[in-house]
Amino acid sequence: MIFHDYERVATHRWGPRGTRRTILDHDPPDKLAHLMATPSWCRAQAVAVDPHGVDRLEAACRRAPAFDELGYRTVKRILEQRLERHSVRTLRVRDLPLKGVEPWT
Repeated sequence: MIFHDYERVATHRWGPRGTRRTILDHDPPDKLAHLMATPSWCRAQAVAVDPHGVDRLEAACRRAPAFDELGYRTVKRILEQRLERHSVRTLRVRDLPLKGVEPWT
């Protein structure tokens, strides 16, 4: 139940423990936008911004394991440095998107 000034304003159905039962109309617009951002919606947005964006993102995600890093920052740096279009064998140590790491001499 949801109360405002001690008055019940909404009731949500019960669900299994650990699940959410919410009415989307009760969420603020910025939260609603986050909940509606499904993977297919994100891909559609990427295509709208850059038609090759989805392909680049997918390539960067495939490239990330070569750096032993699967995190957002690594994928972002791969995209920023346009490393997704290089094969793993053509990358040099200085091309690695790792900050604070000096190549061996």
